[in-house]
Amino acid sequence: MSLKVVLKGVKWKKAVLPYPFQPAVVPEDFRGKPELSYETCIGCGACAQACPPEAIKIHDDMDTGTRKWVIFYGRCIFCGRCEESCPVSAIKQTEEFELSSTKREDLEIVAMFKLYKDPLGDVCDYTVREYQHAITLLSSSSLGEEGLKDLKDRLSLSPRHKVKSTIDSIVEALKPGLKR
Repeated sequence: MSLKVVLKGVKWKKAVLPYPFQPAVVPEDFRGKPELSYETCIGCGACAQACPPEAIKIHDDMDTGTRKWVIFYGRCIFCGRCEESCPVSAIKQTEEFELSSTKREDLEIVAMFKLYKDPLGDVCDYTVREYQHAITLLSSSSLGEEGLKDLKDRLSLSPRHKVKSTIDSIVEALKPGLKR
């Protein structure tokens, strides 16, 4: 080591940050641990689809009618895609980055959502909150009363009942021609 380097070190007095003994100051646009606001979240799963390392997972249980939302911070790369993809801004990047733990459970956050049940009793593959959010968006559109009612009726049916409803309406439309 040259004498110049040693003299510069003595002049600056600090060669390293005092990090473990004092909290680190993070930059303004720092992306740390993502946190979910359960009250705001609609459980749509857009964050899980956008997550490159698959740290966020969605599991639907049609028997119990629930959706389980899980984030495992051990896989998270703090990229911020979950925050960007959330349609209701329910995920925010925090400044927290110190996530070490001796137990896996400490690095996993779970949220449960109720799946929507259509008027005929079928469990749908979207949550009650998603359905309510879609109705709110539709209500603020300029569709008119009749168009809005038709969309709400279609949205309230499960995929199986939508297919049955479509087939029934096609059969009804074809009945006059079939009577010949």
